[in-house]
Amino acid sequence: MRKIIIPFLMGFVLILCCFSLSSCTSTKNETEIQGKTENVKRSINLNESPWKLINYNKNSEIQKNVVQWSDGGLKSEGVLVEKWSKEFSRSGEDSGSWTFSTAPNNIVVSSSCYIQNTNKPFEGLLDPKTGGIIEDTEGLHTGPTDGEYVFGDSYGHNPVVSICWRLKDRKEMWDKCCNYTGKAFVICNGALLHCGARGDISRLDASTGNSLWTLEPNSDFLSMGLWHLSGSSDRYVFIQVKLVDGTWRLYRIDPKDGQTKEVVSASSNIADIAIIAGRIYCLTNDNKIISIDENNLLEINSKQIAPELVSNDKLSKTLEKVDKKIAVRIWSWDDKLNSFYLFDPGNFDYAELDASKYRIVNERLFYVTDESIKLVDPESLKIKYYVDCKNLAYPFPIYIDKNGILVLSKDKLTLFGPK
Repeated sequence: MRKIIIPFLMGFVLILCCFSLSSCTSTKNETEIQGKTENVKRSINLNESPWKLINYNKNSEIQKNVVQWSDGGLKSEGVLVEKWSKEFSRSGEDSGSWTFSTAPNNIVVSSSCYIQNTNKPFEGLLDPKTGGIIEDTEGLHTGPTDGEYVFGDSYGHNPVVSICWRLKDRKEMWDKCCNYTGKAFVICNGALLHCGARGDISRLDASTGNSLWTLEPNSDFLSMGLWHLSGSSDRYVFIQVKLVDGTWRLYRIDPKDGQTKEVVSASSNIADIAIIAGRIYCLTNDNKIISIDENNLLEINSKQIAPELVSNDKLSKTLEKVDKKIAVRIWSWDDKLNSFYLFDPGNFDYAELDASKYRIVNERLFYVTDESIKLVDPESLKIKYYVDCKNLAYPFPIYIDKNGILVLSKDKLTLFGPK
């Protein structure tokens, strides 16, 4: 699932809400706060967890593991042709937001836009053969699925809740208050994990929503509101949190039992992470890539990139998985700087690509111009799929699954698929 915000789809905007603390005026209060901060730092150095683990089902076995359903991806290669195109309209000056996820027979879409010439939102179960929205499916939230249930996030809606709904009859099964950063559910190693609104993390029973274990936040350690799930492998989930001493830390969570361990090698200097084949790849704020073994959490190797940019603290940076490669983008919001690097995760050899043309969607590498969209093999940089976009204004690939490539343009959503 990927959320795209435009105009016209040139980046992501994430607004984090911070709570201000009132200042203390008395010497006594300052001394108490200073002492408490020192205690917190000592505790953090001793690797105490910022959560308390509560086990609700200590003596019971989970009846069914949750396995994420996969559509297998787009199979054929070559030129893709237009299957259908649907016009949409925006509300006022709203630039439009879109979220997609794939279910066995449909595409789930959630959008702030409307079906053209109607007051119906462009959301619900989308028929991949026609592009039509199935009746009475508005309001269904996108998210991962096990083929039976969809675990949906309502990011972009108010209030922010997580909803589990059943595919066969679209019945809402249960709901939870969720983390406002927009990624409430993760399926990992047979477990369904949920990020709650208070900084809590729980393993849930998929059919009932009951908690099997919960990591309750310790307010002496965890700065509320500034945290998010960063990624998952086949075995573990990783989460970044901001502690009360002001540092960002990366923790590994075992989804089976909720046990946590700090990734000490990465410490508090992380800008972004990705996980490939049992290794954690961390992009640090000083432009270094570090690979860490997910089991023993020991550093394997590292590489410094763009050393000339280290002193510039006004740059944004991301690290993303692209098939079996990793991509790093470093840019400034005024567009004076925009760099794109594609790395081999083994030896860190890299190629610098044209950042104005290359885009990453659903962990796929695209080369985008006003006239065409090309899906590129990240290993060879050869073209796998080609889409002719001469008749579309400001085309952008927004989603890809077994049905083809969904392209968003100025006022249309178009599916291009195999001939």
